[in-house]
Amino acid sequence: MASLSYQKNPRREKKWSGILLLGGILVCALALRLLRASSDSLWYDELYFIWASKHSLGPMINEVLASGHPLGYFLVEHFWVKLGSGEVWDRLVSLTAGMVTVGLIYLTGKELFSRRAGLLAAALAAVSPFLIWYSADATDYSFLIAASMASFLFLIRSINRGGWTNWGLYVLFTYLALFFHYYAVFLLLAEPPVYFLLRRRGLRPWLLSQGILVLLLIPWTLLNQGASSWVYLTFPDLRSLIGSVGKAWLVLLEGYRQESEGGAAVMELSNLKVVLYPLIYLAFLGLFLLALRRKTVINRKHLALVVFSVVLVLGPATVQVVNSDYVGGRFVAMAAAPLLLLLAGVLATQSRRIVMLAGLSAIAGLLGFTILQQTHSFHHDWRGIMATIRANAGQDDQILCFPLYHCVVAEDFYLHNQVPLRGGILANKQTYIYRKDNMWNGYAGSSMPPDLMNDQELASWLSRDLSGVDRVWLIGGVGSLGYYPSTAGIERNLPPGWRLKKDWRFDPLEVRLYERCGGSEAPDCPAVGGA
Repeated sequence: MASLSYQKNPRREKKWSGILLLGGILVCALALRLLRASSDSLWYDELYFIWASKHSLGPMINEVLASGHPLGYFLVEHFWVKLGSGEVWDRLVSLTAGMVTVGLIYLTGKELFSRRAGLLAAALAAVSPFLIWYSADATDYSFLIAASMASFLFLIRSINRGGWTNWGLYVLFTYLALFFHYYAVFLLLAEPPVYFLLRRRGLRPWLLSQGILVLLLIPWTLLNQGASSWVYLTFPDLRSLIGSVGKAWLVLLEGYRQESEGGAAVMELSNLKVVLYPLIYLAFLGLFLLALRRKTVINRKHLALVVFSVVLVLGPATVQVVNSDYVGGRFVAMAAAPLLLLLAGVLATQSRRIVMLAGLSAIAGLLGFTILQQTHSFHHDWRGIMATIRANAGQDDQILCFPLYHCVVAEDFYLHNQVPLRGGILANKQTYIYRKDNMWNGYAGSSMPPDLMNDQELASWLSRDLSGVDRVWLIGGVGSLGYYPSTAGIERNLPPGWRLKKDWRFDPLEVRLYERCGGSEAPDCPAVGGA
């Protein structure tokens, strides 16, 4: 009887090795995102999103639209916060979207190039400091990135395979992205060039899908009437635009560090950028020259990704420069995944040795940035500020906070509104105070703006407001950020009979505890205010 021998199936082994590798990539992605989500305090944007989401449905919708955001993320978070609470818990929604993004990048790379490209793109996404940042950020950007990636995936599938299911899912995810951020409208400009570069069939399904999206924009525009507030019919400063677009590509690769100029966090390793940035550009140039020598870069797929990425950077950057002359990395977030896909697509066309060497180098570089970021604290430490007050607060204490709206959402999350809160806004060396009958209660809840007060009016207000209060916590900036200016003007106008007991610094914020004593004449009570 002939002996039976087991015949290996190389294709099956390759498939299972790919599945195991993808599983390892996803486990690594999850671990890095959980580590990021559990490290830093929630910052203002996250705290506001959570605070607004906890409103009942009707008031929440009014609040969200008044704040200038679309509803998508808030609706998801609205139901999520009913199931639990905590920093990591509230970030799990974004973290889930971030994990979905890694899977979508793999599927898109596989569909557009090859399984090798998909795995490499997923590995780059798993360790990308930029994508990890937003996966651990309780805001709508992780959902925007995931929805825009799903839109692009089903566009590619529609081009390659056809079928009304693929076209329908393309329309669905494109429209869904619009409910996570207004800048998703740039998908409608970025995706047509992709279709015409890669199309294999007639125009009928494409024209039908675009017609449906245009029709769906009508109810979307009516619902999000605040969308027009971010469009200005003026010409951008060309120099600022070019500089912002140039930096955007580096932000998408490099990630963030602690803020120093306001707005979203800015790029890391600023002292080494003279060396680092040219190396990054030279690395990309080398890869493309290598691909050109192998006649692989003259490829419509690569060109489609280049056009797609450029539009998703240039469009939002132009609007931001027109709006505020400042472009934060979050506004070009949709371009992060296509940029990694482009890098993986170019690498995957090379020899196995080059793929291993260059691919592992790219992964190691991104992971290095991620590890470096993990050693720093990036967000304003509202966790530490509120923990300090909770540990030291007396029964009748009061908080004075500037800017007040930051403290409203922070105290709600960390202190559950246990300490009475007052305050206002310090801007352009002027003081604006919210009176008791006009406390800030969200962008839809404040019927009147705060009152502008001079020193005399401020001293009078403080005297009345602190009547009957023996201790007050003063929260404000140390002056290192424009929207966290120093509270020296408030302290200067405190009424007589108060002294500084203790202060804590949480750069760029500071907490000062003042207590009332026996009067400004008492030797142990030096005058700090209007004496």
